[in-house]
Amino acid sequence: MSVQGSKATIQLAVKEVRTKWSRTREEWNDSVSRSLEVNVVDSLEDRARMAILALEKMQETLQRMRRECSE
Repeated sequence: MSVQGSKATIQLAVKEVRTKWSRTREEWNDSVSRSLEVNVVDSLEDRARMAILALEKMQETLQRMRRECSE
């Protein structure tokens, strides 16, 4: 899988989690659900953003390596 494909997979998964969580919150809204949102759902989104940033950095490094090796 390409770096771009990996980014897209992560973004799609986070979007799906957020959509399903929003539906769940319509029926379940108490202190436990709020705790789950903060400790799991929001954390997942933060970690996904960090993973995407790391993938972007990796893509830049790979592109630079390809350029330097082709010179």
